[in-house]
Amino acid sequence: METHVFIKFDSALDATHAKCYLDHHGYPVSFVTPLVYAQAKYQDPTAVDPSEGQIYLLAETPDATKLTDPNTVLRACIDILQDIGLVRGIAQLSDGHPFMLRVEFDSVDAANRAVQILTRNTTWSTFEKDPLKVTVQCKPWSEVRSGTPAVPETLILNGSAFRNHGFDQHNRVRRERILDGSDIRTTVMLRNIPNKMDWLSLKQLIDQHCLGSYDFLYLRIDFSTGCNVGYAFVNFVDTSAMIALLDHIEFRTWKGFRSAKAAEVSYATIQGREALVAKFRNSSVMHETPYCRPRLLISCEDTTAVTRIGTEIDFPGADNAAKLHRSIDNARSMGLFPPHAAGSADRARYGHASG
Repeated sequence: METHVFIKFDSALDATHAKCYLDHHGYPVSFVTPLVYAQAKYQDPTAVDPSEGQIYLLAETPDATKLTDPNTVLRACIDILQDIGLVRGIAQLSDGHPFMLRVEFDSVDAANRAVQILTRNTTWSTFEKDPLKVTVQCKPWSEVRSGTPAVPETLILNGSAFRNHGFDQHNRVRRERILDGSDIRTTVMLRNIPNKMDWLSLKQLIDQHCLGSYDFLYLRIDFSTGCNVGYAFVNFVDTSAMIALLDHIEFRTWKGFRSAKAAEVSYATIQGREALVAKFRNSSVMHETPYCRPRLLISCEDTTAVTRIGTEIDFPGADNAAKLHRSIDNARSMGLFPPHAAGSADRARYGHASG
C-alpha cells in the first residue's frame, strides 16, 4: 500500500535541496503544484494562488530630468528587493522608465513581506553618487494576472462564542480598553484556526494587517498528526496594534479553508515576549520539528531597516537543564496532553500556552 506524504516549504531552494537529498536515499519524490497540495490538505482550491511568491512592481523617479542612466532606477529596485529576500528572477515588462517588473522570490514569505513593506514605504533613495528618489507601487502578481479584486472575507456578527465563555469579562480583547490605556496586555490567543492551516499561512494572514507590529508567533501543533490544534499565540509590540487584528480577522471565517468557524481573539495567560521566551526556551517543543516550534520575529521596534521587518530570528537556547529534562520526560510519558487533565478545548478556552 502506497502512502503519499505532502511537504510544504517556504523556500524553493530548500525544497530543491530536500528533493535531492531524498532522491539520493532512494525515495521517489516529485514536485507538486499549489493546487495539488491544497487538495491534499482539503483546502478550498478556488483560493489557491498559482503565482504565490511573485509580485508586480512599478518603479519611477520624480527626478526623471536628472536621469542620465535609466538603469539607475532598476539597480535601486534590485538592491531593495534583494534586501527583503532572495530573488529568483526578475522580468522587465516595460522598455524603460518607468519600470514595470515581475519579480519572483525564493520565499513566499519574502514576497508577502515585500508587498506590505513596499506598500507602506513608497519612497526610496538610490545608492548612487548623486542619489535619486525612487517611488514604487507594489501588489501581488495574482492581482495583476486576474485583474479582479480579492474576495472579501465573510464577517460573522452572530455565533461568537464569547457570549458563552466564562472568561468574557476578563480575557476578551476590548477596543475601548486598548484606546483608553486601561488594558496594556500584549499577548493574545487566536482561536478557531482550521487545523489544516500551517504557520506560514497564518503568518501571511497576520502580516497583511499587522506586519512589524508583533514579535512572537506560536501555532500549537499536535505532534502525532502534524496538524494544528486550533489556536495560536501572538505577542504585539504595542497594544494599539491589536486593533488591526480585531478589525480584519476577529469574527471572520478563514478564506481558503473549509471551516465555518469564525476567528476569536482573547488575551493569553502568559503575557509578554520575555515571559514567553522563558516559558518555551526550556520546553521539549524546541526539540521538535522546526515547524512545530514558536518563533521570534523582527518588529518595527527592533530595527530601523524596514526590509528586515517580519523576518525570523533565532530563539534563545535553554538556560535551565533540569527544567528542559523534565519537559522532555513529561512529553515522552504523557504525549501531547497529560491524562486526566483538562482537554485541549478547555486549555484553549483559558489561554494556556502549553508546550
